[in-house]
Amino acid sequence: MAEADKDLPKYMCLPGKTQFELAQSIDAAMEAAELMNENTQNQACFQICSDQLMDQLQEEYGLDLSKILKNRPVHDKHVLKQDMLSMIEICGAQFKIMKAQRTDLQDFKSSFEHILKRSLQDALDIMISKGIWRFDLQRTLQEIQVRVQDALKQYRFK
Repeated sequence: MAEADKDLPKYMCLPGKTQFELAQSIDAAMEAAELMNENTQNQACFQICSDQLMDQLQEEYGLDLSKILKNRPVHDKHVLKQDMLSMIEICGAQFKIMKAQRTDLQDFKSSFEHILKRSLQDALDIMISKGIWRFDLQRTLQEIQVRVQDALKQYRFK
């Protein structure tokens, strides 16, 4: 009998735990790991979206937004939305400087909106290729996009 006990995995030989208690402990650990993995995926998705938008805005307006905005990781949708909203004013000012004489507000708005849509699509493509795409994340990013577009409609040059 002692020989058979050696072959059992360590968790099967723990004293004082019933199989039910052991199963509950394992389930709780797995749920915690899944939640941590989901949070990590969320952060990665929001960071990808932010990076894509900053890269495309840098290409269009010649701004290194990572140096202008607070250099912080994008942990959640609120940080992403706040950063995206602050990009409107910064890019609007740069657009006005670049176009000097021929500054047209509507040109800026359509340009920024086009970049916003393209960067979201690129971010979704990257998320799919990395295997971290989820419908709920896509919906959240689209909701943020709509809020940024609404803010863009209200934007006026200063």
